Amino acid sequence: MCSKLLPATLLAFIWSVLWLHSNASLADGAAGSLIPAQQVHGSQRMVFPNVPGYLTLSADLHTHSVFSDGHVWPNIRVEEASREGLDVLAITEHLEWQPHSMDLPHKDRNRAFEIAAKAATGGPVVILPGAEITREAPVGHLNAVFITDANALHAPADYSPDQTDVEKIVAQLPDWGAEAEVNRQYVLAGLWPVEQALQEVRKQQGFAFWNHPSWAEQAPDGLPPVSNDHRRWFKEGLVQGIEIANSNLYSPESFQLALDYKLTLIGTSDVHDLIDWDFPPSLDQHRPVTLIFSKTRAADSIRDALVNLRTVVWFRDTLLGREQHLLPLVNEGLSISKANFDHEGSVLSVQLKNTTSVPFRIENISNYTDQTHTGVMTVPALGELDLKLGMLERKSQIEFSVRVHNALVAPNKALELTLSADIEGF
Repeated sequence: MCSKLLPATLLAFIWSVLWLHSNASLADGAAGSLIPAQQVHGSQRMVFPNVPGYLTLSADLHTHSVFSDGHVWPNIRVEEASREGLDVLAITEHLEWQPHSMDLPHKDRNRAFEIAAKAATGGPVVILPGAEITREAPVGHLNAVFITDANALHAPADYSPDQTDVEKIVAQLPDWGAEAEVNRQYVLAGLWPVEQALQEVRKQQGFAFWNHPSWAEQAPDGLPPVSNDHRRWFKEGLVQGIEIANSNLYSPESFQLALDYKLTLIGTSDVHDLIDWDFPPSLDQHRPVTLIFSKTRAADSIRDALVNLRTVVWFRDTLLGREQHLLPLVNEGLSISKANFDHEGSVLSVQLKNTTSVPFRIENISNYTDQTHTGVMTVPALGELDLKLGMLERKSQIEFSVRVHNALVAPNKALELTLSADIEGF
């Protein structure tokens, strides 16, 4: 080592590094942090106004932990949800697909919910019991929430299926990286009639929905493989909802199916890894969620909202929902906060305000000319946008009609609404 004294600037740098390492709490937003926790963790990334008569609750009804094929403990899911500002969470483990069973053997399919519910005690997140009924095509995967016992949705211990073709089925499975015995148990459990599982969901007053119907592994052409069984389940209310957004995929065909069969619109993360790995907040990404319009935060009220179709899906920067539910939400979130005439003329200065986490892309479809934008404009999430409108004559009130390009009431059909406000000075 050089015997000369180190320069003062280098000594200061070394000291600062050593000091930061000795105060690790500063790096994760803990008490006394130089960086506020909400900036580190992206807290409250889901901001939506309530609508007349209902609370607006953000929900993720399809997630996984190590108790099926996820990679985190259930309490991590709860912490992630809390930091994001999520209101409702369900950890829905695969009942039949248990790739960690060689290392984490367990027979109680309620265990993940119990751990999550305990971790959430006293916190802001409502934890719902749930499970994923897992079958190969043509049935696909089905989620059930509000259930009372996930074990009853799984093949009973004394179930003895015909095993004639089991090994042939196992050999045809894709290479999922699991042990042969895991694959074999998955096939055996999947031979239990799915109809019995759905009837059990109904018996427990649960709510079932079809997961990722356009998933390429079970729908190679990207179209939901709707069977006669699916149609019957829709009609009989055994399956009441459908995912139109799952992880990074949106299915307009599933959106149309929901409209055609009066199914509840669902959007979920289906997260298996850390949520910030799949949806990095540094890239301004968020998990898809279901916005539920519920009278209270109680589980029975949330279930009532789902059964009665009161949902909107937030996927990337787009809202997807039936007009009767989407219109009140956008009306509450997008407004004219200021309106006044410039000098003595008829040019109106207008400020639009957005109180949601969605950056609204709007188009002027009114009779007013827009002197500040040539086409579609964006009202930033939780922000404001100024524009000048030529009104031809001075009035005491403005009615500004817009098309919201990223608020869809059907596949490729944008919401239209009229924003009204009194003009200052009249």
